[in-house]
Amino acid sequence: MVLLLLVLALMLMPVPALAGAWLRPPGEALISTRYVYYQASNYYNPDGTRTSQPTFRKNELNLYGEYGATENWTIGTNLFLDYVTQSGVDNIGLADPEFFARTEMYSSDTSKLSLQPLIKLPSWYEQRTPPKSGSDATDAELMLLYGRNLPALSARDYLDIGVGYRIRSRELKNQYRAYAAYGLHLWERLSLVPALYMTLAEHIPEDQFFQQNGEQDYDLGKLDITAFYALDDGNSLYVSYGNEFYGLNTGAGQSFSLGMLRKFDASSW
Repeated sequence: MVLLLLVLALMLMPVPALAGAWLRPPGEALISTRYVYYQASNYYNPDGTRTSQPTFRKNELNLYGEYGATENWTIGTNLFLDYVTQSGVDNIGLADPEFFARTEMYSSDTSKLSLQPLIKLPSWYEQRTPPKSGSDATDAELMLLYGRNLPALSARDYLDIGVGYRIRSRELKNQYRAYAAYGLHLWERLSLVPALYMTLAEHIPEDQFFQQNGEQDYDLGKLDITAFYALDDGNSLYVSYGNEFYGLNTGAGQSFSLGMLRKFDASSW
C-alpha cells in the first residue's frame, strides 16, 4: 500500500536537474519530482573494506523546488519521503529536509559564481529505531558554486562545480562536500549529465560502527549519470543511475530513479 501511494504521488505531481550556480529568473519556478529505488547489500567499514549486511532497500519520493524570488536571490527546498526496509522491519518518514537560498557573486557571458547557504532539519520517522535513511541532526552548510559554458558536442554544454562545508549537530563531525558535473547535449531534446559527488567527514571515530540509522560520521563517493529528454521548453523526463563506489562507515549501494522536471512562470501566484 505504501509503495502504491508513492507511485500515485509521483504520477499526480508536476516534477532535479543540476541547478548549479545559475539563478532562476524572477518569478520563474522549477519543480522536480522523482521516484528513487536504492538498495545496499553491503556497507563500508571505517577502514574502507566492504562487508555484507541484510539488504537495505529504500523507496523514495523526492520533491525538489526552487523559485526566483528576486533578481539576486533564488530560494528552494529539497524534500525526501522514504519507505525503508531491512531484515523484515520497515519504516516510513521524511528524511533530511533541506532549505536553501542562492545568490550570484560574479557573472560573465560564459560563467557564473554563486554562494548557497543551506539548512538541513532533523528527519522525522514513524519509528525512531533502524532502519532509517536520515539523521536527527540539524545541519548548516555554505557552498560555493561555479558554472560555465564548455562546448564539447554543442554550444549548450556546461561544467558545474560545487565545494562546501557543512556544520552538523548532535556531536556528529562536520563535513567537506563537493561535486562536479558535465552537461552534454547529445541532440536537440536529449542531454546526458555524468556527475561525481564527494562527502568527507573531518574525523571518523574509531569506536563508531555502521548502523542503518543515518547517525554516523562517514565518507562517501558516488558516481551518477542522468539522461534528460525534453518534451517541450518547460517539461522534461529523466532517468538516472547512481553507484556508491567509495565509502567509510556508510552503505555501499546503487540507485535507480525516474522523474519529471517542470519549469513555469509562478509570478502571478
